[in-house]
Amino acid sequence: EIGCVGVGGQLDYTISVQDSAGSEIGSNEGSVGCGGETASWGVMLFNDEAKL
Repeated sequence: EIGCVGVGGQLDYTISVQDSAGSEIGSNEGSVGCGGETASWGVMLFNDEAKL
C-alpha cells in the first residue's frame, strides 16, 4: 500500500517484477493523490520456465 500525506501533491510510482535472470516479467505504474488517498494492488504471476 502506498500513501502520501499533504494536500495538493501526488506520488507517482512504478513497480517492476524481475525473474532470476534480471529480465522484467511484469510492471505496474500509477499515481496517488496526497491528502489521505491510498492505492493498493495484488498480482499473481505464473511462469513454469523461469524462477522469480
